[in-house]
Amino acid sequence: MNDVVQPGALRLLLTQLGGDRGAQRRFVADFVDLWDTRSRRLAQVLAAPDAGGAHIALLSIRSSCGILGAVRLEAAATVMLALLADGDVNGCRERLPQLIIVGERTCAWLNSFLES
Repeated sequence: MNDVVQPGALRLLLTQLGGDRGAQRRFVADFVDLWDTRSRRLAQVLAAPDAGGAHIALLSIRSSCGILGAVRLEAAATVMLALLADGDVNGCRERLPQLIIVGERTCAWLNSFLES
């Protein structure tokens, strides 16, 4: 049992893409390929600190996670967004390492999906 991605979400994505497995795989591959860029960008804007930039980066992560069913990463991004909404950039920054760990686990699972 996997605890980072809901497989039903990937089936729903496939349905929404009209059964186009190539498009589904490209979306998943793009998410994996962009993870390092997204997490580095988030780290940069939090270090600045740029709460607006962090908000945009986290919204991007969260929305993609919602489509993929990456529930743990989506939840981590949601918590960080709530911290930003409360003006707690430091709290958000403190949660970044955990978000990155969950993101890496999510990407590892998605890579195994791509290899299947």
